[in-house]
Amino acid sequence: MFSRSSKVNIELLNPQGIHIWTKYKPHHYGFGVELYINPSTADLGRCDLCRNVTTPVDGKFLIQDDTIVVKLGDTIRYRTVKDKVSGTKWYPWKTIVIDKHFLNQAENMCALQCDSTGHRATVNFLEQYIRNMLDSCDLPEQPSDHLFFPLPNAPALVGDPKRFVQARLYSVDLLRPLVDRVESVFLLQEGVGCKMQSVVDKLKILELGRDQLGVVDYDEVLFIPGPSADL
Repeated sequence: MFSRSSKVNIELLNPQGIHIWTKYKPHHYGFGVELYINPSTADLGRCDLCRNVTTPVDGKFLIQDDTIVVKLGDTIRYRTVKDKVSGTKWYPWKTIVIDKHFLNQAENMCALQCDSTGHRATVNFLEQYIRNMLDSCDLPEQPSDHLFFPLPNAPALVGDPKRFVQARLYSVDLLRPLVDRVESVFLLQEGVGCKMQSVVDKLKILELGRDQLGVVDYDEVLFIPGPSADL
């Protein structure tokens, strides 16, 4: 279920449990929900799920409760709140009547929580697989591990190119683990470039930071010659 006004997803788990999540954005500091199941005037002081989160997980703010049971015909009434740079914003109340379509969606979801250890191992395996695939590909041109931050007249504006790149990465929470993986940097008239420790690092940054940082794949910047000596 998707609430268009506040871009909130609600997922019922089978046989019980609920996920409520919204996409993480750099200017959002937190996300919360106030939710009631079959609310009545007699239960005004009871909240079935009132919770806030401030740490994103896999690119989203996730609120999870594995004890809530929702049945066919139940009514869910909820509102959400987001803490933003501009302040705290409460969104209007929403009401959902649980029908067969909603429950059928829950049938396809697993009620078990994600095993973070297994998840991390899977990610590590996939990253290594991509590295091996890139190393073994017989292509005319192998993808590089270089990124580029366009900035006109960069030499006059950037005193420390490496600090510039690391500060940009640090500004996106999900990219902070990659700050120390900046291997070298180079300064050109049109912007600041950097070399990451691997192609996988570069792909992560392009996926998670292209919109927020304006970073581009150096391989696609055709008007710029090859990197000069690393700084």
